[in-house]
Amino acid sequence: MKVGIMTWFQYHNYGTSLQVTGTYKVLRKYGYEPAVIDYKESGNPIFKHRKGVLKEGFDIIKKRLQDHPYHRYEEKGRKEKFDAFLRENLKFTKPVQLMSELESLNDEFDAFICGSDQIWAPSVFNTHYYLDFVLEDNKKIAYAPSVGLTQIDDENVRHQIKKYASKFSSISTREEQGSRIISEIIGRDVETVIDPTLLLTSKEWNEWASNNYENSAPYLLVYMLGKNERYWKIIEKIAKQLELEIKIIPVFFKDLDRSGCIKEPVGPADFLSLIKNASYVCTDSFHGLAFSINYGKKFCVFERFKTNDRLNQNSRIYNVLNLFQLNSRLVNSNLDNVIFDDINYSRVYEILNLERERSIKYLLDSLEKTEASKRECARNIFQKSQMCCGCGTCKETCPVDAISIKLDEFGFHRAILDESKCI
Repeated sequence: MKVGIMTWFQYHNYGTSLQVTGTYKVLRKYGYEPAVIDYKESGNPIFKHRKGVLKEGFDIIKKRLQDHPYHRYEEKGRKEKFDAFLRENLKFTKPVQLMSELESLNDEFDAFICGSDQIWAPSVFNTHYYLDFVLEDNKKIAYAPSVGLTQIDDENVRHQIKKYASKFSSISTREEQGSRIISEIIGRDVETVIDPTLLLTSKEWNEWASNNYENSAPYLLVYMLGKNERYWKIIEKIAKQLELEIKIIPVFFKDLDRSGCIKEPVGPADFLSLIKNASYVCTDSFHGLAFSINYGKKFCVFERFKTNDRLNQNSRIYNVLNLFQLNSRLVNSNLDNVIFDDINYSRVYEILNLERERSIKYLLDSLEKTEASKRECARNIFQKSQMCCGCGTCKETCPVDAISIKLDEFGFHRAILDESKCI
């Protein structure tokens, strides 16, 4: 059974690269033939307009952002490591961008999975990540996409979510809050499953980890996506009390000036190795937290977003801590517990094994349901291609006069099929 995976992969982010790898490897593990859909969203729209009088202004803004100390760190060697990791571990479709190209994938796959990562975040809403190009609803499976927020205020986005999420044969999200939100919008139960990176054991992840940090002296690993300078003072205090040297995975150019920053390029395989061999991990990243737990590491986690931030995504962290009963690892005014208290990993792994078993069962059951309900008839216009412009060519071509052209609910001409006549 061939399965198309629709998710983010193009961003040089460790969590993004490893979540798609997790989904792909789990599907392979259970005998499916997955491929990642090579769809890349266009870049930041503020820099798309390159003509006319605005060009100079945009160039100035872009340069200022790039020169800012908190501009995202990127360099050629790091990019090459990400691209090589994905190329070596995943199979991709041909590049697709247009709706017609996405719809052509219906001929290649028996099922489609969207997820994980924040592909359902309202701030980056894109209907393609709701599988709007898949012609048969029974082929649509949502595995662990993240909404990221605790509520969706934009009524237009809520309307669009209702339109597209309602069509899934199997639907889940990665966080309890996300499942509650989607359930309220579409009026049906939504499963909550664990991130695909947690579907694989640490032993399985070791297969794709590098060995670059196997023989390092004991160290405290830091992976911080936020910009709160106060947290760095806390990290230094923890490292001092534990008598560990600091290793920093750089995220911003500013990080390159910090003591302990890793200067050589760090790819996804190195990220795995760094967590695997760390004595302690400090992070504000969802996947930094997930891999710390999977590898049984002593760690602490920080809140990346301010509580009153409208786009506060801390709920993703809270969800994982609540699930594994690790709320004490969240940094607050009392550091003693996160520095000196041991983590009861026998209890954590008991929960993780149960959640892993339950989530894999959801995934496999969803795929089996899709296969069982596979349509026997050949593809026809009943699937209502979104590319239909009501030209009437299909009506004139149909040899049994099974097609008519009528106005749809929005007043556009669309092809309508009489299934009783269709051959």
